[in-house]
Amino acid sequence: MKLDPARLAIALLGLAVVLQLALARRWQQQTADHIGARQALVRQETEVRRRLRDLEREARLREDALALIGRSASTLPSHEALQKVRGRVVHALSAGTPARLEVQPGPPPATATVGLSTSGDFVRLVDLVAGLTGPRSGLLLSRASFNREGARVAVRLEALALGAGSTP
Repeated sequence: MKLDPARLAIALLGLAVVLQLALARRWQQQTADHIGARQALVRQETEVRRRLRDLEREARLREDALALIGRSASTLPSHEALQKVRGRVVHALSAGTPARLEVQPGPPPATATVGLSTSGDFVRLVDLVAGLTGPRSGLLLSRASFNREGARVAVRLEALALGAGSTP
């Protein structure tokens, strides 16, 4: 049997086709395996992020609770803590708004008791009370009373400051 160049070329071409098909099948299988592994990793990452978010939320709640009960009954808040509470309330008042503000050490677990008297438009005063005592403000509303004074409304607000580090 004699191998001429045409038969050799056909044999090499056939071998190349078989080799290409075998490698292509293997590469397709590897690609499918990698895609499956990537999807599993994405699902795992999503689950880990969800668990981390839950754990961070629990840690924040635990820190807030410890801040509320961590102070003993004999410990008075520092002057700086009272100034911080006073500053947050003053910051919430609009410029030029006449107001009477009292900030005193509060009974544990409160940092301070806050008393505020001011007058103005009813809607603005309701917004002020809501802003001062809203979620994550650090102030817990004890009492708010509104009285009509001619065309204006006066408000007397009493609240407890639960933490000097909270934000308005």
